[in-house]
Formats: sequence, C-alpha cells, structure tokens
Amino acid sequence: MYPVKNPEIVAQEQAAYTAKIDKNKAEGLKKIASGELPLFTGWSIEKHSGRTFDTILLLDEPSQKLVIERVVNPLRQLAEAHNITAVYPGIGDGPPHVVLQPGRFTNLDPEQMEAIKKYLASNNSHLNLLAKILEGLTFHHDTLVIAAPTTYVCAGKFDAEQGGVFRARRVMDRIIAHAVGNLKSTSQPPVEGNFTPNDYHDIFHSSVMRFTQEADPKDLIALAQEAYATLGEDLRRNPLPITIACLYRGMAVDYQMKVVPQWVTP
Repeated sequence: MYPVKNPEIVAQEQAAYTAKIDKNKAEGLKKIASGELPLFTGWSIEKHSGRTFDTILLLDEPSQKLVIERVVNPLRQLAEAHNITAVYPGIGDGPPHVVLQPGRFTNLDPEQMEAIKKYLASNNSHLNLLAKILEGLTFHHDTLVIAAPTTYVCAGKFDAEQGGVFRARRVMDRIIAHAVGNLKSTSQPPVEGNFTPNDYHDIFHSSVMRFTQEADPKDLIALAQEAYATLGEDLRRNPLPITIACLYRGMAVDYQMKVVPQWVTP
C-alpha cells in the first residue's frame, strides 16, 4: 500500500501515536500501583460483542510463533516470578492478532444488522478487495505498553508501513459509511440507528497479556519495570515483524466464540 507523503498528516499521526502510548503507559503504571487492579473478565454479548463488527488482521503461523517466543514467553516468565496471574495469546487467550477497525451497531434491530453484514460480505462493499490487498503485508511492533487489564505491543512510529494502515482504515471508514447509506436508502420505515467505526486511528497493536487476578502492587510495579528494561528495550532495538495471513471480517462475538469461548458471557 502507498505510504502517506503529506508531512502534515505524518506529523499529526505520529503525534497521535506518541500521545496514546505515553497516556496508556502512565495510566497503566498508575493503575497497577493503586492497589485496585482492573481485571480482565471477558466479553459480554449483551454489552459489547453482540453489537460489534470487527475487521481483524490474523497473523500467519510463523508470526504467531514469533510473538509467543519473543514477547509472550518472556512476559509470562516475569509475571510468574512475581506471582502474577494472567492469560496470554495461545495460553488462555486467543492467538496473536491486530484489530484493524471495529465498528459498533447502535439502535439497530437484528434484521438491520444482518443487512449491513450481508452488504459488507458482498463484492459491492470492496471489503473483500481490501482484504486481498492486506494479505501478505508485513508490519512491525517496536513498543511495549504495560496497561491494565491488557498489556500490548504496538507500532510506535508512523512510518511507511503505518501509512498503509492509515489508508486501510480510511477505506474502512468509507466502506462503513456506504454500508449505512445502503441500508438507509432501502429500508422502510426509515432507519434511525447507525453503524459507526470506533476511533482506532492512533494505535496499531496486539494484546499480549491480560491480568485475571489481583496482585500485590509491589509485584506489579516490579513486573513493569523489568519488562520495560528487558522486553521493551529488545523491541525498540529489534522490532517484531508480523505478517498478515488474512482479514477476518464479521461479528466480534463470532470470532470470540471461536477462539476464546470461555471468555464470552451472555
């Protein structure tokens, strides 16, 4: 995909990436030191998964193995050394992946949501074409963010690779807008609900650890300090390559029920 060449856009997006990383790092440390650690408890169909349509970049097998070898295993060893309980990609959680662009249904009935899903699956939406373009592309994670309840690795630089992500997400915004427009132009009575993209413009990340039990703040702080000093430095010096196998497109709950049914609740 073509990189973004407009210097104003590049500067704006880089600032957004940096601000999100700095904010989440600071908030993560504040939460783990507070003694009130937020815990991962899964996804609720009623509150979240049942009304979210996701496009998810699924990684090829070599990339999945690399994420586990370079990130998950060292992180898990550090956590266990500090008596911290969590789940990880491939170990209690789903495989490593990147959410490209989620969208949320609001005030739409099941038939209307199904109509949008049907449109998105058709060639008219161009989502299938976007999926083909993304397949085989390689991106890099170079930053570790210890947050609560979910720790992740992400791209810290808005470079040529992330320019491709920027363009893909803008295409997704247009595809979603067309999907809504198609529904509203063909529905009687008029549709009052909506389907809107979540704001993911400032982050390209993969979850690598989710805290599931309370822990001593001192242990959590020690984990964060050691992880940043070792794993964080390793990623900065030697970014982690991930290659896209395919683009999942569908209801979030369907994906979650397939890979982590134990974490899905009514």
